[in-house]
Amino acid sequence: MYIERFSFPFFKWLILPFVGLIGFITSFVFLGVLQTHAATCTYTGPAYGDWHTLGNWDCGVVPTATDDAILPPAATVSGTTASISPQNLTVGAGAILEAVGQAIVVSGATVNAGTIQGDGYMEFRAVNNSGILLETGIDNFSFLEPVTNSGNIITSSPGVVALFYDTLDGIGLISPGLWLKFM
Repeated sequence: MYIERFSFPFFKWLILPFVGLIGFITSFVFLGVLQTHAATCTYTGPAYGDWHTLGNWDCGVVPTATDDAILPPAATVSGTTASISPQNLTVGAGAILEAVGQAIVVSGATVNAGTIQGDGYMEFRAVNNSGILLETGIDNFSFLEPVTNSGNIITSSPGVVALFYDTLDGIGLISPGLWLKFM
């Protein structure tokens, strides 16, 4: 009998709050409160702006690997301080996305009607290109999923390799001097 009276207050004041805390944390996870942020972010900054400036995006965040990024027609956006890595990327007609000394890595689909250029590593998954993909440095392009090209895939440096891990389709221009390698 003495053990029961002693163990009940112990259970009530020490164990029950712990169980309650675990339940509280679990409810946050199941309700999605602790899940990562995913947004569709449209560039609304100045005509010539920086990718990594928070105020340049209508979603309130700089697009990352969980966000979709949209550059409207005629916007020119540069990334010079860190890699540009959205989940999906849409570049409107006449828009320019430029990475200077940084990588461009798109983990989802890319729809390009403008210009995507960089002097660092560029990696894309599914690509629909009716604009220009331009490598201005000595790093390679990597295309991990099918590419439909009715635009231009070009380089300004000899010896750059475009690695295709899937199909290349379309009637677009492939730059002379760009080495193609199908994996």
